[in-house]
Amino acid sequence: GMAGGWRPIEMAAPLLVCSALTALLQFAVQETVAPELFMRSEYIFEGKMRGRGDWQRRSRRDVSFAAGGETFVTAREFDGAKGEMGGVLVYEYKDGDLSSEVNAKSAAWDEARREWVFNDGVLTRYGARGEKPESSDFAEYTGGTLGPPGDLAPGRLVPDGVSMRGVRERIKRLRAVGSPVVNETVQLYSKVAMPLANVVLAVMGLTLVLLV
Repeated sequence: GMAGGWRPIEMAAPLLVCSALTALLQFAVQETVAPELFMRSEYIFEGKMRGRGDWQRRSRRDVSFAAGGETFVTAREFDGAKGEMGGVLVYEYKDGDLSSEVNAKSAAWDEARREWVFNDGVLTRYGARGEKPESSDFAEYTGGTLGPPGDLAPGRLVPDGVSMRGVRERIKRLRAVGSPVVNETVQLYSKVAMPLANVVLAVMGLTLVLLV
């Protein structure tokens, strides 16, 4: 130690360098291989061993959410994994006034056409205030501004199964549809803080050693 002629910086340098390298390694693993490996382990345990088909919890009942812009959706059943909805109501507003309403028995996401297909329902269009709405039945209807299922109602957030980039993309999607992002923001800060904790703890330890 200092009694032996070692300066504080000479004693601290190796520990600080090692802690910084550890932080960089942890960050690299956290942002590359760790998320995929963790999700694989979740799939094996929850999906295979426990037999939970919806292990990502993307199937919900009685949901209501904003779908971007002035579009709002309610559904009796929503299955984000399959891209299906049952008992669907889609309200589209324009400048604050209701513009159209889709009331369908079911809806399914068509990946090839990149749009929702509504089945067995009624389409109602609203004109200017005071004008009579126009309604028409349909067996199949495509249209509207709804995005893919994953953008409308993402599955549950698995902190260890997503990188910082993935969290930022999730925050962007949720903000676009007007959903809260408190949990996602906390997880984003946590992913920044965890690798830095190695350096912080090293500095705290050095401080105690040098002061005692």
